[in-house]
Order: sequence, then C-alpha cells, then structure tokens
Amino acid sequence: MRIFSGFYEDLSLALNYYRELAPSVGRSFIQEVNRALMQIERFPASGHAVRELRMLRLNRFPYGIYYYLAVDGEPVALFLYHHKRDVRKDWPK
Repeated sequence: MRIFSGFYEDLSLALNYYRELAPSVGRSFIQEVNRALMQIERFPASGHAVRELRMLRLNRFPYGIYYYLAVDGEPVALFLYHHKRDVRKDWPK
C-alpha cells in the first residue's frame, strides 16, 4: 500500500488534537487508523465508492480514509478527512 504525504499531514493534525484531549484517545485513534489501513490493504474494494475514489470510515472517530486503486490493484491512500468537512469543496476540479 502506498500512502501520499498529504495523508500523513492530515493524520498528524488529527492525532495532535486527540492527544491533547487525552493520550489514551490519541492511542485509540492511531490504532483505529492502522486497523482501517490494514483492512484496505487486505480488502481493497471494501470502501464505499466516492466519485473516482473509495472511502473507508473509521470506527469510533468521525474520519474517513480516501484512497484509490492503482492500475496494478495496489491501494493508494490520499487523505484522511473529517466527516463534518465538505469534501466536495476541496475536491480537485
């Protein structure tokens, strides 16, 4: 699985927020992100289709991982997005 640098930026911002709430919440968040990434890696088509991408929602946290499947079938994680943000506003035209 490939992961774009923007994904890590999104992850860092969210993780810092949850760590400020409580270190245990930060640990739970990163564990959930890792679980979701492993699911995408094992079952690439498991996310919901969203335009040209796929999105897998995290459990217990209001985020989704947006990714696509490369020509060779390898998942490529693009960004981690909070559900309250309107992805259509930030979507490339």
